[in-house]
Amino acid sequence: MTWQQSSNFLLIHRCRFAKDAIRRAPQNESSWNYLRGLVRRTNKPWSSIVDVALEFASVDEPERIRSTHALDVLAEVYAADAATRDRARIALDLLATKYDPIRANYWNYRQATMDSAKRPMPSY
Repeated sequence: MTWQQSSNFLLIHRCRFAKDAIRRAPQNESSWNYLRGLVRRTNKPWSSIVDVALEFASVDEPERIRSTHALDVLAEVYAADAATRDRARIALDLLATKYDPIRANYWNYRQATMDSAKRPMPSY
């Protein structure tokens, strides 16, 4: 096995580990942050983690949201594409008004900065 193959295998294993941890405790922020860190570190597209986020949140079914962290991931993914920014706004609005109102100012800030060209990526 080459170094590259070994590295890819390790990445796949770590992603699977994080996704399994998320499925066991969808409101555990650490698992979501670990998965996000893997995406950032490897320069994978945000869309690579949409599958697990959609298991716990959907802007189409706000009454069935089981994880605010999944909704946050979806907002980040949707905000990255101009075609889906309206969906990001819905996700951020749900976070600000229904699921995490204690941090409403933060969610509103994210929504306000969504369209700026050099939008800061949240650090976790």
